[in-house]
Amino acid sequence: MDEYTWSIIDQQRGWLGQHAAADGLDLIQLGTLKLTEEIGEVATALIGATGTNPRKGITHGMDDVADELADVAITALIALAAVTDDAREALAARLTHVYTRSLDHGAPPLPPPEFEPDRAAWIAAMPRVLTATIVVISDPQGRVLLVQQPYRPGERNWALPGGGVNENEPPRIGARREVAEELGLDITPGRLLGVDWMPATDRPPILICSYEGGILAPEQAEKIRPCPAEVSEFGFYTLGQAEDLLPDHAHRRLAAALAVRDGHAECVDLNQGRLP
Repeated sequence: MDEYTWSIIDQQRGWLGQHAAADGLDLIQLGTLKLTEEIGEVATALIGATGTNPRKGITHGMDDVADELADVAITALIALAAVTDDAREALAARLTHVYTRSLDHGAPPLPPPEFEPDRAAWIAAMPRVLTATIVVISDPQGRVLLVQQPYRPGERNWALPGGGVNENEPPRIGARREVAEELGLDITPGRLLGVDWMPATDRPPILICSYEGGILAPEQAEKIRPCPAEVSEFGFYTLGQAEDLLPDHAHRRLAAALAVRDGHAECVDLNQGRLP
């Protein structure tokens, strides 16, 4: 499904959630009740379209059945969005499960995608994914360097040093460049701590690579020269303090990166800051 469809699902989830709260229900309960109601509407439309009820005869058409089935699908997706952080991933995972299970029971596999001999057209049709980096830099007390980004709206507009990777630029080199541009520091990124997938919004999906940035000695910290257009303030903060400064997904990403850096986990593969 396209972004427009998912944006409507998100809008409906928020709107119905307000109504559910007003009625003393949560959205999961309301969605389940609504789904049961919509399934009943499908049965009514099907009976009316097939004339199964001899007293009423034909009262509906198959278009009505299709509309009611679509309502069931929409209601189920809204309920799914209420119980999971990423309805798209949950739906895709379940479809893959259903598909592979059907193959085990003799269902024919999907045909392979048509081969496109025009390489330029094939490349142009490939999905676009952005790449960005963050660098985890600490002071001798273990606090993490954060920067406030004046171009981002809202109060929790802090981030770790880093930014978008340029075209054909390796992420590690992009991380070093971004730290230099933002803070005037020449930091050689260390090991990869993790990657984090962020789904599309008003921009394409983005894959964020987290790198170890080492410990910044006091004399090095004194050399920080922030770029005014990108950094309005900076400082060293504990993970607990960072919770009030970073967006939720960024704080989860930082916590996961610190766990890897401190030897409590392996390099992590995240989805919006969460383990799969």
